[in-house]
Amino acid sequence: MTGPKVSDSSNRAKNWRDDAACREEDPELFFPLGNTGTAITQAEEARAICRRCPAIEACGEWALATGQDAGVWGGMTEDERRTIRRRRSRKAAPRPECGTVEGYQRHSKNGQHIDDLCLAAHTEAQVAKGRAKAAVS
Repeated sequence: MTGPKVSDSSNRAKNWRDDAACREEDPELFFPLGNTGTAITQAEEARAICRRCPAIEACGEWALATGQDAGVWGGMTEDERRTIRRRRSRKAAPRPECGTVEGYQRHSKNGQHIDDLCLAAHTEAQVAKGRAKAAVS
């Protein structure tokens, strides 16, 4: 399988393709149509080739990094890659820092110990809210 042409000049990207077990296979095997019946069997056959491939990790990471949304890459189906991308994006989401109201809320929501910095930020926000109400009255 040669996959889509990519204008990636890095040697690493080229090397994994050179070592790929799928190079001698029918590319159609790696692009089953649908995800039921014979497509499941076809995907499993492709994955069996991937499992014996020395480039499985590099291929899979390339597919994730470049957003390949069709076919079997690195032993992963489209759905598996989508799940991994979702998990990675959740992990990459910034978490509220301690010492902020958001940090206090995160600790509180997760049933965690609320540290002094977060408690102080929360208390300060509550006091400010009380002053704002008093000023309006």
